[in-house]
Amino acid sequence: MPFPHQKAMAPIVCGVRKSNGSLPETDISPLDKALQLHKSGQLQAAEAAYRQILQDNPADRDALNNLGILLRMQGRLNEALIVLQQLTSLNPDFPEAWNSYGRALTAAGRTQEALTVLNKALTINPDLVAVHLNIAHAHESNGDIDQATKALHRYLKVEPDNPEALARLGCYLYALGHGKDALQALTRSNDLAPDNADTLINLAMVQEQLGHYGEAVASRTQALGINPHDAECFSDLAISLERLGRIEDAIAARREAVDLAPQVAGFMGDLGRLLTENGADEEAGMWFDRALAVDPQAARVHFNKALFLLRRGEFEAGWAEHEWRLKFSSLADIFPEHSQPYWDGSDLAGKTIFLHGEQGWGDTIQCARFIYQVSQLAGRVVLGIREPLARLFECLPGVDQIITDPLDLPHFDVRCSLLSLPYFFKADLTSIPDTEPYLTAPGNRPAFVDKDNFNIGLVWGGSPTHKNDHNRSVSLSILKPLLDIKGCVFHSLQVDDRRQDIGREGLSEQITDAGADLVDLADTADLIMELDLVITVDTSVAHLAAALGKPVWIMLAEPADWRWLRDRDDSPWYSGVQLFRQTKRGEWADVIELLVARLPSLLAHQDV
Repeated sequence: MPFPHQKAMAPIVCGVRKSNGSLPETDISPLDKALQLHKSGQLQAAEAAYRQILQDNPADRDALNNLGILLRMQGRLNEALIVLQQLTSLNPDFPEAWNSYGRALTAAGRTQEALTVLNKALTINPDLVAVHLNIAHAHESNGDIDQATKALHRYLKVEPDNPEALARLGCYLYALGHGKDALQALTRSNDLAPDNADTLINLAMVQEQLGHYGEAVASRTQALGINPHDAECFSDLAISLERLGRIEDAIAARREAVDLAPQVAGFMGDLGRLLTENGADEEAGMWFDRALAVDPQAARVHFNKALFLLRRGEFEAGWAEHEWRLKFSSLADIFPEHSQPYWDGSDLAGKTIFLHGEQGWGDTIQCARFIYQVSQLAGRVVLGIREPLARLFECLPGVDQIITDPLDLPHFDVRCSLLSLPYFFKADLTSIPDTEPYLTAPGNRPAFVDKDNFNIGLVWGGSPTHKNDHNRSVSLSILKPLLDIKGCVFHSLQVDDRRQDIGREGLSEQITDAGADLVDLADTADLIMELDLVITVDTSVAHLAAALGKPVWIMLAEPADWRWLRDRDDSPWYSGVQLFRQTKRGEWADVIELLVARLPSLLAHQDV
């Protein structure tokens, strides 16, 4: 998990000795005067004052220590290390010297030496608690967040109300996946120092991760009150506002980010994405073009433009832009480095091509229709997919070998993601392969359904980890009007924790929970083949049922995913699909009402 707002991760500064109270001007010592200049930020004057002291007394340990700290703060690390090493040689029993030296070693990237030196400071004086702060920073620089967290805990046992240490602890805990503990630490830090914008931004990130979007909006708004020119904060604020359904406010926040940082292509691209998802295509297209004029290599902007074009049915340009996703660092584990090249559409005769899935199961199923075309060009096709899809794809025409473990990968000549095949085969609204059914259920699982009634499969939730799951999934309770339609028997195809919704809603007698028996998608396919209809949200089961040739009614959130295009109740991808779209973002009542109205007429045509 990445760190939150990086600006909050600046090194904790400690070690400058404070002057002993307020002294009359005539009684201020040269060291106190140098310290005052240092703390007030007059570093050039402070350095001159420290050097004057050392000219008179080269062994003055406080002047050497503070000069070393000042040089390190200015990034003059070689000079700082020389001064502080000299200090430790002259004063080997001075723990503050080892503390300052260790902090400078960390800044120089010599973290293992730094940890040795810092622990020496604690050996001399175990009560010098500030050392733990620098030990934490050294571990952080070394990538060991767990040890950094332990060091901060040791510090906070003695100094529990240090807001900067609490803020850093919150960042560490967030990075370790301890969201609730991170929230507690950052909240406490903010209580102690409410005017720290970086703490508020980090707090908002944790709040957002925990689903507290309203609180995240409040924290970011407060941070912007402190620093109204933080374009990144406006961009992040838009994310929380969008999750709350406050679309106009989200668009306004994205406009602020663009105004503050017109040189950042990503901000313009994000504005374009939000606009096109809310029907403002003309302006969205303008922002995509402006963003790419600023940074023609902005992969995320190209990708968002791809979704914009594909949603409009402009497939030729859309597929080309869609290929920019291959540059995403987030897909590095999907596109590992191989000596074999990525397929560029060139001749495959006699060659082995390695095709692989990329993102969701639905994407894999949707693009599996192109595998047979590949097999007609290549000598051999090796397909890499996730284990739950393996049995289902065993009978897929054109596949010579299926692997689910990268370690089992045989020799191949070129490789390609399934999601790139529409690009290479120039798929458009008139040329998508119409091959349904192109998947076949294995038939290994006996399905027990009531053939005297109309059997309907239900899916009301997709993968909880999907970034748009909060929009596309529905609560089971809103489907209750469907369950009252006479002549229908309902079967849950859910295989995750949402199965428990059946019992929670008291619907165990109206919905048969088949989830426990659905080990993989082949089992799900076997059951689907015994059903008359599948009603589902936009998830992999929709693609599975449609690819099996079964009638599928898909409930679509607004905005819908790009593959379902705009303003259509059918799909060029699957002839058996009917689309039921939200007429208002976040509202499902119209969709359910239409389903309830349509279902009896379908039953009548089926003579049930």
